[in-house]
Amino acid sequence: MLETFSVAFVVPLQGPTGIYGPSCLACGELAAEQLNARSGVAGRRIDLVIVDGGRPPELVAAEVGHLVESRRVQAVAGWHISTVRQAITRRIGGQVVYAYAAMHEGRDDTAGVFMLGERAAPASRVGAAMTLLAGATGIGYAVGSAVAGRLADVHGHTGAFAVTVTAAASAAVLAAAAQPLLRRIGNTDSPGLGARTVARAAT
Repeated sequence: MLETFSVAFVVPLQGPTGIYGPSCLACGELAAEQLNARSGVAGRRIDLVIVDGGRPPELVAAEVGHLVESRRVQAVAGWHISTVRQAITRRIGGQVVYAYAAMHEGRDDTAGVFMLGERAAPASRVGAAMTLLAGATGIGYAVGSAVAGRLADVHGHTGAFAVTVTAAASAAVLAAAAQPLLRRIGNTDSPGLGARTVARAAT
């Protein structure tokens, strides 16, 4: 039996997402330290094998695939973008447990893949949300500029500034009022993370 349980820890160390790399590494190292301070995983000490997830997806997948196929690691985990996750899944899906911690665009039914982060948004809602956002932004700028200009003519800069304050306050009230409805919609769209994880682990 192996004395250690090695995990390919895939986090970005370069590129646009490299800004998250240090915090990702710190979280992974802390988790491993806390587990090892007890009994590790099934009595085996956790060993993180760092893989740079900031490189092109196929390069990352090739390195992870080599680690898995050579039995250097027994699991894969980390925080990286979805294109990297998809490349890794194509290469090693079903061979070892793969825990993906970042936000994502939707489910992945590949055996052994566990999506631990929140889903970014249901795909069916993205188009409607972006259309509404773009339309509201354009209308808001037009109305705000017209009203602020008129108030500036009559009351000076103080009157124009009131438009910004009023708009911000209105947005805060609207956001607070919409929260219960958005939570109900979110709960209806998909089961909770805990339920999904338990169900998949049991199958």
